[in-house]
Amino acid sequence: LHPLQIKDMKGEYILASYDMINTHYSPTMAQEEQQQQFYNDNMAFIENRNDHHNFNDIGGREDGREKKRKRGTVRIHRNTIFVIERTNLLDTAVDLSLKPTDMVMSTAIGRNVSHAAQPYVEAAGDLLAPVLLSSRLLLEASKVGGGALAVGLKTAVVSVVESSDPEKRRKAKRSS
Repeated sequence: LHPLQIKDMKGEYILASYDMINTHYSPTMAQEEQQQQFYNDNMAFIENRNDHHNFNDIGGREDGREKKRKRGTVRIHRNTIFVIERTNLLDTAVDLSLKPTDMVMSTAIGRNVSHAAQPYVEAAGDLLAPVLLSSRLLLEASKVGGGALAVGLKTAVVSVVESSDPEKRRKAKRSS
């Protein structure tokens, strides 16, 4: 399965391209030449018609023979397209953990409980908003403080190591 790749968007239409691979049979050289001639004739017809479909040969194989792979282009109305969402491991884990809650909330009892608890949840959210904002501020301050602590420790360690270097101590005694 090769996904469509968006090339251009004009108004309500999307110009998308896709790969087409013919792997069903291995034609002989004569058949390949005949197919190439048929393809070239059709390409001339398509280019003359100025149609919204376009086909180009692309690709190759290690043995030097061309792989019959074409690149197609098609104009599609935006209402006919859907997007497959790709998620990461964290999104999948959160989704799996919320599935039981979704199942309960989709029942009549769950909807009634949700409707009855909504004012209380909103009030709790309003009360907790300052706490959440303060904790975010504290977290950012601890990040800055931790960075400053790391720089200070690095400087202290470097000065201790340099002062304990016997070569530098001998040079300091000779110069004085």
